[in-house]
Formats: sequence, C-alpha cells, structure tokens
Amino acid sequence: MSLDIKEYLHHLQIQVIGGDIYVDEKSSVSRQEVSITSIHPHEKYNKGTFEYDYAILELEKNVEETPNFHPIELTETRPGDGTQCQVAGWGSTDETHLAGSPVLLFAVLKIYDDSQCKEMPFEVKSETMLCAGNMNGGIDSCMGDSGGPLICDDKLAGIVSFGKGCARPKLLGIYSDVAFVLDWIKAHTNTKIQRYIRL
Repeated sequence: MSLDIKEYLHHLQIQVIGGDIYVDEKSSVSRQEVSITSIHPHEKYNKGTFEYDYAILELEKNVEETPNFHPIELTETRPGDGTQCQVAGWGSTDETHLAGSPVLLFAVLKIYDDSQCKEMPFEVKSETMLCAGNMNGGIDSCMGDSGGPLICDDKLAGIVSFGKGCARPKLLGIYSDVAFVLDWIKAHTNTKIQRYIRL
C-alpha cells in the first residue's frame, strides 16, 4: 500500500516550529507547531554539488503572526564581503556529536568573497552559494542546522547548505544565496508571502 505525499510527511511528523526557543518542550505561550503538507525543491537541485539547494515548504494551515513568530523580509541583493550576519538553528554544537541542541542557538558570522570561497577544499558554485564563517574557527553552523536562516541586515540572505566538519579553522560554511532565486520564490509562493519580498 503506497502513501501519498501528505500521508508520508504526516508519518514522518515533520513540523515547522515558531515562537519558541526550545525544540522539544513548550516554553512560550506564542509557540506554534504546524505540519508540512508538501515540499517543493528547486528543479535544478544537484545532490552531488549542492547547487540550487533550495526548497519551499507548504504548511497545513496558516500560522498566526505574532511578535515572536512572523515572516522575515528576503534580501534583494547578495551580501557583500565582510558583512556581519547571524545564523540560527537547533543543530549540533560539536561535529563529533550528532545530537542537536535543545535550545535555539545563534552565531555571528562574516561573509567572505568569491576568491576566498574558491580556496575551500570542495567545489563552491559562486552563482548560487555564499561563504560565511570565521577563519579562526570555533563559530559555525553544524549538522542539523541545514535549511536554517542566514540573516544579514535583518533580512534573509542565505540558507544553511553544507560544509566540511563544523567550525574548523580556515574552513567556511556554504549557504544558498536567497537573492539569486527571488523570481523562483515568487513563482512558487502565494501573494500573502510575496508581500515580504521587495520585487
């Protein structure tokens, strides 16, 4: 017996959580949990190179916008070299431990230009990817943070994609560039979401 996509996602119990900093326990009256009914990956996604590592999630119902849970504006322009950004997630705090953090964590990272990206020991497709991190190591996104936000100037500029290990010196994290696919996002979202995108 085969499951349709909605039944399959319900079986996996994949949810979007907002308005709270704890992943497994309700610590805020503003917490909302909403199931996902469909996932729309980018048509050009390449699982070998991680090019076009984007997906749009369709929720089972609308969420109630509150001061602690609301859409973020999407950036129109790629952040420049040296821009200070924040990454957030419930991922691992150490690459040797797979367990995620029970509380939402934030880290401040810096954007690096394409010439520094190309020095990484893996292929970086500068058209769709951003490099961010700390060359001294110690600060990074990690396993379990994938799909999370890279926020620059209070706008969503990147999406956690991949890297080598976590927070290693001279190794940067790779993020999908949001500005590059604004037209694609517009084409795959409704007008309520589009009002957060300056087009």
